Amino acid sequence: MNWPPHNQEPQPMIARKAVSSFHLTKTCLALVTTLVGFGSFAFAAENAPVQATPPPDGLLLEYKFEGDVADSSGCGRNGTARGNPKLGEGRVGQGLVLDGAGSYIDCGAAPAELGQTFTVECWVKPDAVQNAHADIFGNHDHGGVGFVMQQDNANANRFTVSYGAGAGTGVVTRPVQLTPGRWQHVAMVKTPETLTFFLNGVAVASVP
Repeated sequence: MNWPPHNQEPQPMIARKAVSSFHLTKTCLALVTTLVGFGSFAFAAENAPVQATPPPDGLLLEYKFEGDVADSSGCGRNGTARGNPKLGEGRVGQGLVLDGAGSYIDCGAAPAELGQTFTVECWVKPDAVQNAHADIFGNHDHGGVGFVMQQDNANANRFTVSYGAGAGTGVVTRPVQLTPGRWQHVAMVKTPETLTFFLNGVAVASVP
């Protein structure tokens, strides 16, 4: 498979999704934690200075979406709403509802300490119809740099995870089918050796 196209802006998911928590850690998670994440998330491609000392468990960013998009990790990476994202009912507590019309949460520049081993995870409840190349989360940029959980073209709710360092170095997993209208936990786990897509705590797709 080819790296996801970068000749267009990332397309947000359509309709209702919700999150109570979105996590970015610099460690690999063996089990799903009680987070609720949902929707389309955007990260910038460039690095930025560390704003605070990461906690011992490696948590770099956490959004619970309980009334705001504040970062509860202690690292000070509060989100910025772009477009018209709304807070609504989540799997637990509140969540983020996205309309597929360019709405997302901008998390700012990628943490400089992210490195080659990290996990991005959230809970998602997708609608039945999605935009082509819809993103759940990502910091990918033109030229195949960064990571993304993205729909496989216009194949509704079939998602891959991808990672690239530019110059044709990108890798992408096979597509994984999500179920519309149902909460599911999705995670991307990156190590120096592999890139793995987890669905509900089970590794369902992996590439070296």
